[in-house]
Amino acid sequence: MATPSRNLFARPLVAVGLALLLATAMAAPEPWRAVYAGLLGGEYVLVDLTRFGDDGASARVLLQARGLTLSGSGTETADGTIAIDLRATDLRDSPSFAILYGMLPNEQPAAGDVVAHLQAVRHDEWTDDGAVLSTALSFTAAAEDAATLEGDLARAAQYAYLSLSEGRIEASAVWPRFSSAALKDLEEEQESEGYTELRAFVADGRATADSLELGWGWTEDTYRDVMGVAGAYVSILRSTTNYTGGAHPNTGYDSTLFDTGTSGYLYLGDLFDAAVDWETPVLALVTADLQGQGAAWLEEDADSTLAVTLTTADLETFTLGPTGLSFMFGPYAVGPYAQGAFEVTLPYASLAGLVREDGPLAAFRDAALPTVFD
Repeated sequence: MATPSRNLFARPLVAVGLALLLATAMAAPEPWRAVYAGLLGGEYVLVDLTRFGDDGASARVLLQARGLTLSGSGTETADGTIAIDLRATDLRDSPSFAILYGMLPNEQPAAGDVVAHLQAVRHDEWTDDGAVLSTALSFTAAAEDAATLEGDLARAAQYAYLSLSEGRIEASAVWPRFSSAALKDLEEEQESEGYTELRAFVADGRATADSLELGWGWTEDTYRDVMGVAGAYVSILRSTTNYTGGAHPNTGYDSTLFDTGTSGYLYLGDLFDAAVDWETPVLALVTADLQGQGAAWLEEDADSTLAVTLTTADLETFTLGPTGLSFMFGPYAVGPYAQGAFEVTLPYASLAGLVREDGPLAAFRDAALPTVFD
């Protein structure tokens, strides 16, 4: 399910500055990145692990049953031992962009208390670069349950990188290549889309360059991230940023909710009970949250020519994960570009009485054990 979506940056950057950042990031070697998943101490844990440089590592850890998304950066020693302090994540950028810009100079670690420590060993062999992650996840006093979860996690996906560089034209696409046969249809479609998108963007850039109108540059990065898994469902976020010579970069989000039981794509209406009016309360909750965040075009005194009244068409880009049902709104969607992007997460408890009990929202709410990687 591909849906039109939001722009990305909550802190808009001037066009030239962002172009330089993108050029710096794309010039660096692509990081090694994989998703590991499985049971640790009876709890299902998903670890999105990235290795970069000589000894750097970062991780995003999803704990659906605890309602936690944790992230942090740390180190990897020569023997493959990884040590990372994890903090609760209030995600405003896509995971891929958080990784990308966290690798650039002068970025500071996430604020807040350390909730857990990830100690892991990635087993490199000459036939494979880490199919198993021996993991110990130790929770601190900041967590509700300070138990240590230990065991081996199997690699569920390896991220694939496709890129082209030609003068001022830079383009890349990144997607997870899954190990599970149940996700092969999704994987093949993502890969096909990645090639198609890159070819189209590069063709436009070359035509612009040949007409001597390219300007500062022609850059685009597209990433697909696993945002959550539960039962037969996997939620994926597609984030794109590009710069083609305007006053500032353009960014956008799409989302995919895939059902491995039917090998089909699901939409927002598939989450809710068809016998109830879910649209009115959901729109009210989202509107109130955005107003609380200060979205200028939803304020009561907003300029009548700019004022926005949300409809379900504005909710087409959504993800499901440990903290709830999240909706993405880009610059210009509910406020001027200067306000950046907005994200609204509705906790599962706020949707009581609206949920389709045999659907994906119920599976995520109840932290159903994932079968997507079986």
